[in-house]
Amino acid sequence: MIERLWKFLKKKVLYNQYYETFDEFKSACEEFFRNPRNYHRELRSLLTANFEIIG
Repeated sequence: MIERLWKFLKKKVLYNQYYETFDEFKSACEEFFRNPRNYHRELRSLLTANFEIIG
C-alpha cells in the first residue's frame, strides 16, 4: 500500500509542479500529509487491502 500512497503523493505534489526551493517542496509534502481529508475520496479507493494475486 505504501507504493500506492507514494504514487498518489507524486501525482498531487510533484507532477507539473516547480518548487523554487527545497523548503517549498518540503512544505508541499508536509501539507499533503497534514491534510489527508482533502484527498479522502481518492485515497479511500486506492488504499484497500484488495490485491489481485497473479500466478
